[in-house]
Amino acid sequence: MAERNDELARLLPKVEARERTRPLGEKIKEHFKEKGVTLATILVAAGITIGAVIGTITNAMKATSKALGEGLKDIGSVLCCPGLLARSLAFFSKLPARPPVLWRSTRG
Repeated sequence: MAERNDELARLLPKVEARERTRPLGEKIKEHFKEKGVTLATILVAAGITIGAVIGTITNAMKATSKALGEGLKDIGSVLCCPGLLARSLAFFSKLPARPPVLWRSTRG
């Protein structure tokens, strides 16, 4: 028993030195193996998290657009001439994307 303890005491500093020089990736991989974590569980967890974030953003955007639509509807009903808003929107939607050329350059 004493021989075994002496051998362990002699090998312990070598093991500690080896542990200090191991790369971080190898240490993390070993830790995950000990805990039973696999790449598949990490990917599933990441997918669920990303899905939840995208779902929350989508719901917030839907609520915002609905509120904006209701606000514009209220503004349109408050105007004395509700048809004016529709006519002005129709006019602006028919404008060209680029302003027309009013003159041509004489330089060639």
